[in-house]
Amino acid sequence: MASLAGMGARVGSGAVRPGLRVIVIGAGVSGLAAAKLLQEAGAKVTVLEARKRIGGRVHTDRATFGVPVEIGAQYVQGTKNSDGEMNPVWEMAKRHRWASVPFSSDAVQAVRKGEDVDAEELSERMEAFTEVIEEAEDEIELKHSVQDAMDRYVAEESLTPRQAAELRAMVASEVGLEYGGDINQIAIQSIGDEEGFSGGNHILTGGYDQVPALLATGLLDVRLGAVVTEIDHREEVCTVTTKGGDVYHAEHVLCTLPLGVLQSQSVRFSPALPPAKSQAIARMGMGCLGKVFLEFPKRFWPEDTNWFLSLKSSAPWGVAFSSLSRVIPDRHILLMWHSGALAREREAMSDEAVAQIALEELRTATGEPVPAPLKAKITRWGTDPFSRGAYFFPKVNSPMSDVAELAKPVGSRLFFAGEATNKGLFGTVPGAILSGRREAERILKIAAG
Repeated sequence: MASLAGMGARVGSGAVRPGLRVIVIGAGVSGLAAAKLLQEAGAKVTVLEARKRIGGRVHTDRATFGVPVEIGAQYVQGTKNSDGEMNPVWEMAKRHRWASVPFSSDAVQAVRKGEDVDAEELSERMEAFTEVIEEAEDEIELKHSVQDAMDRYVAEESLTPRQAAELRAMVASEVGLEYGGDINQIAIQSIGDEEGFSGGNHILTGGYDQVPALLATGLLDVRLGAVVTEIDHREEVCTVTTKGGDVYHAEHVLCTLPLGVLQSQSVRFSPALPPAKSQAIARMGMGCLGKVFLEFPKRFWPEDTNWFLSLKSSAPWGVAFSSLSRVIPDRHILLMWHSGALAREREAMSDEAVAQIALEELRTATGEPVPAPLKAKITRWGTDPFSRGAYFFPKVNSPMSDVAELAKPVGSRLFFAGEATNKGLFGTVPGAILSGRREAERILKIAAG
């Protein structure tokens, strides 16, 4: 962040030549953060966004329940890092006095068919599993998954079938929700090295969409419904073409398309991206995280429980629910989470079918005749053509150097930002914001000569 501290001096220095044009593709938080800095520095910025709204994977729904619920990003994850630098989202929240509530992941209840599981025993087993991984660090290769490590641990510790099933479900849920992938695809070598922020999770009660709204304030040219189909960066002036046939020209293009969209090859690059970048894109993991919001006429879960996890011997995953009671005290809303292949499988189902599955899972977890929900809301990031998933995860056989490769500019005209380009903060809103600022600064340095 020290490098960004000097932006103010450059903004007012006149270093950017008059008329410098930059096209930013994507009005998610990375694109908006970049556009804001570029415009403040004197560049003429055009933001092209495929959706009819800004925010990208930050999306707050106020219509379904009459109160804000997060379809996309859920938490402000931490406040400061180890160097004392503030999480940019938390910095915005404090500066603008946005209301928030802490949301601890420690208030977890594990259940099996309505009966509590020995949380202490399960926690100790999780810690032991983590220690085994750390001790075997020198033996772990890029091809090894979390599942591989789990199989090894279960065999070495001679766990009973029930103990093994509970631990697998716990790991699959925790790791799956963290990374959005399946444990047989997540590289054990690459997880846990993220930088992150300490200070616990918080939820913005007024909606996470306050973040993109603030970043977009003052931007002069944001085009919604502009689906980019081609980026031509062969000449000194780049050309960007949209599905509607509109053509835009600029000296620099910043691409903030999600990894899933890049993998779909729905946008053509001319000339084609360098082989090293294309190969990195193909290898990287794009996770999928699904949410099912259910509102009930009354609360039937413990008031002091933020999370509860249903463990089943018959399934290789746990079923995670979080309560929004502390966020929306006068409403009784539960949020069911699913990730990876399961999330993509359920996106192929109707809303009614997914809501019914969630209800049945609740009845199994609690052992009670849970009533039908008053309302339900299901997310579908995997099938959304403008995201094609939730966020990047470290995949087996994909080194973390792939993240750096994706972040590299192509020549001095084409640049890349987004959470998947931030090695230390991938999969997070602050990671996306900081990547946008990083590329804005890079463009300004090049433009200044």
